[in-house]
Amino acid sequence: ESPNHTPPVDETPTAPPLPHAVQRSLDQAGLNHRPILLSIDTDVALDGRPAREWLVVTPDHLSVIADPADAAVPRTVAWEGIDQVRTSAGLGGGTLQVREGGDWVDLIRYSNSMASRFHKVSRALEQAREATPASFAFVLCAQPSLHNTTHMSDVVVRAEAKKRRLDRKTTR
Repeated sequence: ESPNHTPPVDETPTAPPLPHAVQRSLDQAGLNHRPILLSIDTDVALDGRPAREWLVVTPDHLSVIADPADAAVPRTVAWEGIDQVRTSAGLGGGTLQVREGGDWVDLIRYSNSMASRFHKVSRALEQAREATPASFAFVLCAQPSLHNTTHMSDVVVRAEAKKRRLDRKTTR
């Protein structure tokens, strides 16, 4: 390279890393080796007390981890057992729920100030659930409304960039 040449800068956005305590909790539960496709935090614990918790989405699980993580095992639901995803409104907030074996399970709670974020996440997760496994990451990353409300992993960001390149090729 010549001294006058500046190498190109990679402008691909990267997701902010999860807090160390959340990463440790994933490690302890044996869930950290999976690529994290999407993560979003909330300001209310499932029991209603003010607390920060994280929903972490991987290709095979949805997990909720407290921040700071306590010794408890995170709440985890396997994708293969999920029949449907929805939000349910409540007093002062709502709950992201999954239907598993015919029963609705509360996964994560959020305050009213975060309702819009979780409605978007719920729709994206439901669309991803209905997608084929090969297009799962593409479905999540095709949701532009999620990009400013969630932390998308490098896996999803790369999938999004690949999808844009494919779209450009097909429109030529």
